Amino acid sequence: MTYKKWPAKERADIMIEFLSTNMGVAEVCRKYGISPTTFDNWRRRFMDAGKRELAGIGGNGRSDPAKALAKALAKALAKALAKENGSLKIVVGEQAMALAELKKAWSRGEGERGHDDGQGRGEPCLRTTALPPLAQGVLQEEAC
Repeated sequence: MTYKKWPAKERADIMIEFLSTNMGVAEVCRKYGISPTTFDNWRRRFMDAGKRELAGIGGNGRSDPAKALAKALAKALAKALAKENGSLKIVVGEQAMALAELKKAWSRGEGERGHDDGQGRGEPCLRTTALPPLAQGVLQEEAC
């Protein structure tokens, strides 16, 4: 047999074909023109790489602490952002409800009217005393 440098992709494809079919080692070796010793070396390396990958260990046989730290930090950041997002959604919901109550109160005419604008016309104005409790919290200062 002549020596051939097999690319990693082709070696992996041969191993996957071997594992997914009922072909024997001798049959695979004949089909691709490789020696049984070479095939056994590929199979051992293929299985070892799979075990390392499933164990979360890098290709050099050691775990990568930088990757593990980055993964943990990303997970913690995602959790913190999700928590903040939830609290912001609550605040926005409360403000939307307060705004809806203000609009209802204004449409019913519950706000006090009659503040003079200097030209003898009364400007409409909502005072917090005539509003529902949730809407009162939105208006910190009087609008007029």
